[in-house]
Amino acid sequence: MTSTTFNSSGNFETGISTELEVRSSTGGEAASVLFHQPGNFATYFGLKDGDFYQGSYSDGAVKHKFYTSKNFDLLGKNIGINWRPYEERILVDRFHAAAAQSAMEIQVRTRAGTLPGATGLNDGVGNAFAVVSEVNRDTKYGHFNLVTQSFNDSVYVEGQDQFFGHVSAALYGVQKRVDATSMWAIAAEVKETHGQSNPINASLAAELTVIGTGTDDHNKRCMLFLPTNVLNNSGAYTEFAQGIFWKTAPNSIYKDAMLLEGSYNYVLRAHDDRFNADPSKRQPFSAKSLIKVDGGDFSQPIIDLGYAYSAGNGCALQINADHHIRWNTAEGQITQKLGRLGDTMFIDGLPWSGSAGPQVGYVTIVLNGTRLKVPCHLES
Repeated sequence: MTSTTFNSSGNFETGISTELEVRSSTGGEAASVLFHQPGNFATYFGLKDGDFYQGSYSDGAVKHKFYTSKNFDLLGKNIGINWRPYEERILVDRFHAAAAQSAMEIQVRTRAGTLPGATGLNDGVGNAFAVVSEVNRDTKYGHFNLVTQSFNDSVYVEGQDQFFGHVSAALYGVQKRVDATSMWAIAAEVKETHGQSNPINASLAAELTVIGTGTDDHNKRCMLFLPTNVLNNSGAYTEFAQGIFWKTAPNSIYKDAMLLEGSYNYVLRAHDDRFNADPSKRQPFSAKSLIKVDGGDFSQPIIDLGYAYSAGNGCALQINADHHIRWNTAEGQITQKLGRLGDTMFIDGLPWSGSAGPQVGYVTIVLNGTRLKVPCHLES
């Protein structure tokens, strides 16, 4: 088999001279050549209206367009998005224009009906975007399945700039109906599919940390912030059932619902800032109770301070002098009170026999299981 060689010279940027030209009969038709594998497949490749196509013959009456950097607008060429190799990965590069949003958006519309359960990563669940990794048994480095990283060099001046902030990863859920099904803005789960007890290493559903150095005089470092927000800042009274909700599944238990290790100023602090020198920062605090127990069974003391190594000035419990300690029955009936009255103490609810006057009366107390009547008299 012999071949024919057609020579060409020049470059695209400066002009090309060639011995071969494929010309269409008219300006409205395609300039094409035929590629043919006898008895197997044949198709045309050609130029039409400034773009290259392949099709017809064995493909039928269709044409498939070839996309290049000239016409591939899906890559963002005409909206300021550049794709290019960067080190050993692909970089998507863009500068925000006015009113510009994300560099890439994926939109998925679900269909009506159910999704049959499958044996795999997402049993019976649909998703818009998935990143799936397999970590090899012999992998000896940390593998992050999805990484977002923001480098913040912008400056915010309080009292001068309108408030703004930057978020490395934002997740929003929009409930469009009052009877809409439950929605989670974020769900983090580690599933131990090995099905064995006593795992050797950690299974952590989430880790939240701030990496810093030095003191924090302005109180700006926070691991978890749980603010309430009101729709459209309407100012309408709005309730939220819980700030944090712990719950155990049947036949399961938390060893510690909350475990603290390390150093702290205050473990739990209710802070009232209603007298702040800056009126815009005044924030009064109010609540029905700081700690409330509604029923439940406790096999040990409800509040156990018996194993603390030390306490400031030897004091394990301190209350305001204007307040008292009281006891009530299971039905809520208050029975005894213990508190401060002037320069002495008061006890309400102890059995008393006697009347006003100089005569002696008695207060009944139980000492080591024995009921004692302690004589006393009223102050004149």
